[in-house]
Amino acid sequence: MTHAASRLTRFRNWLKTLYVRQFLRSVLLQAAMAMGVIEAIFLAERVPMIFRDVIHNHVSVLDTGLIFLLSAPQILDLALPLVLTVAIYRTVLTMRESRELLVLCASGQSPFSCMKPLGLVTVVALICSITSSGLINPAALYSQRLVLFN
Repeated sequence: MTHAASRLTRFRNWLKTLYVRQFLRSVLLQAAMAMGVIEAIFLAERVPMIFRDVIHNHVSVLDTGLIFLLSAPQILDLALPLVLTVAIYRTVLTMRESRELLVLCASGQSPFSCMKPLGLVTVVALICSITSSGLINPAALYSQRLVLFN
C-alpha cells in the first residue's frame, strides 16, 4: 500500500469516527432532554394519585420519594422509541441541511456506513424498551406496592 493510499484510509477512518461521535452525541443529548421533559410531565400527572395513596396508607416522606422514583419507569417503554425517532430525525435533518451527508458521501463513505450508527441506536433502544417493559416496570410496580402497604 502506498503512502498516499494509507493517508486516505486514515482520513476516511477519522472522518467516519468523527461523524459517528457527533451523530451519537446529538441524538443522545436530544433524547435525554426529551425523556426528562416527558418523565416530568408524567410524574406531574401522577402526583394526585400518588399523594392520595400516600395519605391513605400513612407513608413517610422518604418512602413517598421512593414511590415517585418507582413510578418513573412506567412511561419509559412508550416514550423511548418516540423520543429516539424524533431525535434521530432531527439530527439527520440538521446534517442534511448543513450538507454534512453530502460531504461524507463525497469523501468516499458509503451510505451504508453512514447508517450504521442509526442501527446501533435502534438496537440499543429496542433492548432498553423490552427490558423496561418486561423486567423493570413490573418490578417497580411490585416494589411500589410493597412500599405502600408496609
